[in-house]
Amino acid sequence: MLLNIQNMWGTIFSQSHLIQKNILLSQGNLSSNAEWTPEVSVVFFDFDKTLTTRDTLLPFAFHVCRKTKRLASFLTLIFCYMLLRLKLISNKDFKSLFLRFVINGITQEDLKDIVSEFENSFIKNHLNRPVFDKFREYIESGCKVVIVSSNFDILLENLSMINKALIISTQTDYKDKRYYIKGDVCAGEEKLKKIEAIFGKRIFEEAIFYGDKEDKILLRAFKTSIEV
Repeated sequence: MLLNIQNMWGTIFSQSHLIQKNILLSQGNLSSNAEWTPEVSVVFFDFDKTLTTRDTLLPFAFHVCRKTKRLASFLTLIFCYMLLRLKLISNKDFKSLFLRFVINGITQEDLKDIVSEFENSFIKNHLNRPVFDKFREYIESGCKVVIVSSNFDILLENLSMINKALIISTQTDYKDKRYYIKGDVCAGEEKLKKIEAIFGKRIFEEAIFYGDKEDKILLRAFKTSIEV
């Protein structure tokens, strides 16, 4: 699957850049031996605290637990979050506990409905408007827009407001109303690895990345990066 995505986006990249270069040559705007830098055609965005003004995972947990009448589970998760902040458990441990205490027992169809309610009641009221408007401008202009986030696929892939973007996130498996983390959490170096695996190293020279101060690795990796 990963290889197919990489090949697809690699083909789009190569053809798009070749067409743009040939147009510039035919118009006399570029010499045949000139160094050519294509227009930006791929833009990356972090999600939490970039497209939104705050982290969404705990508010999402509260929304789910209130909906499913499991507020005791939310209090347990808060305790787990404290352990994470104290570095007594890993990010992957915390996210696994999130799935265990908050999400397990919910069907995929019911979860889609819960996410839709959360999108309307919370996320739309906590958008980072200038950045989200820029996100929509890139979409409308035909750019390939990618969201790379440590948040879960079960949240991000069910948000209608970003459904035209490619999502790179923490992946989950689902079986018998139980959810499991698939692979590693998509954070830090893992974000970098996933981007490179899909797009190749060249992407860090050609694309733009928007992220918050916690995305130091990607802010440094991309030649053009914007901290929001």
